[in-house]
Amino acid sequence: MKTPDFLQLDASAAEPLYRQIYARFRNAIADGMLAPESRIPSARALALELGLARGTVEAAYSLLVAEGYAETRGQAGTVVTATLARHAAVAVAGASAPAAAAARQPANKSQGGAPSSENISLNRPFQLGLPALDAFPRKLWARLAARSVRAMQADQMVYPPFAGHAPLRAAIATYLQLSRGIDCAPSQVFITSGYRNTLELVARALLQPGDTVWVEDPGYTPTSDLLK
Repeated sequence: MKTPDFLQLDASAAEPLYRQIYARFRNAIADGMLAPESRIPSARALALELGLARGTVEAAYSLLVAEGYAETRGQAGTVVTATLARHAAVAVAGASAPAAAAARQPANKSQGGAPSSENISLNRPFQLGLPALDAFPRKLWARLAARSVRAMQADQMVYPPFAGHAPLRAAIATYLQLSRGIDCAPSQVFITSGYRNTLELVARALLQPGDTVWVEDPGYTPTSDLLK
């Protein structure tokens, strides 16, 4: 398989080669150059084409898989994740902002096809406290959740460890080591119930009454409220 044109590496750059490969694939996927389910060159073939060690390419592929850009399919090789959707604004190319927003709204049959107020509120730009719910892979999430529930044992239904689910903490530690270069152990990872719970934990551990803190202005209102 021919090496993609976007894989032009700079051996003299400070960024490691595996990070360069990862970044170029990630950008190609995000820009739509590589469509969902497109096959990625095998690590062996790409390493041979670029004149690199196979481990360098495999490290880049591991990052792509860890961050959900690619998935491995055994003998079928590595492909761009099938459920990876490009941003809705890109799909509605050339449309005005109101038209693009309207195109993203599903019809509410109970109201004669008009978009519901609930859907409109979930898709407001720059809304605080909500991720891109319209891009969330609900079907995949439901399938994985159902599989997890079916496999659950009785001892897994008790109260979880105070620091969070141990396998999840181990997976997060591995991810941080691979993708961010942070040397940490699962025992140093804490799972919280959300942003405010995390901030409160950090503030109580690091701050003393009377300490001065800086926050963004404008910023997320619960942050300043909690710190006060």
